[in-house]
Amino acid sequence: MYVYINKNLNGVHELETQLVFFETGETCEDYLAGKWILLSEQQNDFRLANPAASAKEIIAVELDPAVEPPEPPEPIEPVTPQEIYDGIFTVQGMFEFLEGLMVSVAVPSDKQEQEEEVGHD
Repeated sequence: MYVYINKNLNGVHELETQLVFFETGETCEDYLAGKWILLSEQQNDFRLANPAASAKEIIAVELDPAVEPPEPPEPIEPVTPQEIYDGIFTVQGMFEFLEGLMVSVAVPSDKQEQEEEVGHD
């Protein structure tokens, strides 16, 4: 039994005969290029022991290190509609609201104002 993986046909293919008329390879780069990868006995055993392993992991016979999940965000305290109204409809409240949304307003620099004045003469 010959066990192949191929990117274009998604998954593992167990064949009775060895592929002769298709491009074959051995590396992750070959796999990504669409070549058929004939798994060694060690790679196939690894695949069977780790059903969720990616093709890259199967070829390397090694699981990628686990990625730690990010820290959960801090919980948001509930706000009443009145608090929203009171907070937004004041000048200071409006600035704080906009800063909270990370909205920035471009203010022309003195140099830009001078250039505009010169251009309008």
